[in-house]
Amino acid sequence: MTQRFTISVSRPVGTSIPDVVTKKRVKNFHLRVTSSGEANASAPLGASRERIEAFVKRNIAWIISRLDQR
Repeated sequence: MTQRFTISVSRPVGTSIPDVVTKKRVKNFHLRVTSSGEANASAPLGASRERIEAFVKRNIAWIISRLDQR
């Protein structure tokens, strides 16, 4: 059983980055930036939305650096 939703994280300059989150049967959090420039995260089914948002916000610098490489 998977669940999908989108969260928005703000860049330091004020623009937002949509991040598609998929909750599924995984053990750890995973983060990836696709070749089309989308940020995607995978999280365990039991993870709360607040915990997922905190994970994405902790890694915002990595997401921005990957998006700037495209």
